[in-house]
Amino acid sequence: MKFSWNIILIFIILSITFSCSASQNKIIYIGDEPSVKKHISQSDIESGLISIEDVVIHGKELFTARFNSLDGFGRPLSAGDRTRRKNKKIFPENFNRISGPESQACSDCHNMPIVGGGGSNVTNVFSSAEKSPFLDFDTESLDSDIKLSEVGNERNTIGMFGSGLVELLAREMTKDLIAQRATAEALAIKEDRNVRILLSTKGVNF
Repeated sequence: MKFSWNIILIFIILSITFSCSASQNKIIYIGDEPSVKKHISQSDIESGLISIEDVVIHGKELFTARFNSLDGFGRPLSAGDRTRRKNKKIFPENFNRISGPESQACSDCHNMPIVGGGGSNVTNVFSSAEKSPFLDFDTESLDSDIKLSEVGNERNTIGMFGSGLVELLAREMTKDLIAQRATAEALAIKEDRNVRILLSTKGVNF
């Protein structure tokens, strides 16, 4: 019986030792922690250091990660058209998010029928509202009421399935067209004349 307890005690000590040594290089968070704990670089992807399978897995983790302040959540001083606006943290500007409330994850909107898809009406956005000044919808005019359709262009959340491949196709086509233009420019310079070519790539004529 005593021998058995000694074996159990040794096993517990070894387990604790291995557990501590394994977590020496691991960051331990107390309380809140960032949703994205691992980052990969574009250069590592392009150089082949990270497999396509791992890129897909990491992309899904990013798409479903619920970002918080430790991840750099939010952009309170920016608008949808990449222009800076006055501090919207100050009342009442902090309640003026016509273009859509802050979400914490891509999947908050893109979730129908599964993650990466479209969204229901509750996730609609008003794509041009970020360019409008502050609106309170009270009595902007004595003659008429302010309508949301006048300050925003409502759009439903689109599905993302296959969009990456479409983007890659567009990049390849753009590269082909630029190469064709460069060929025409080189010929025009060499022969000192105007050169006109037909732009075509992937079976599409421009």
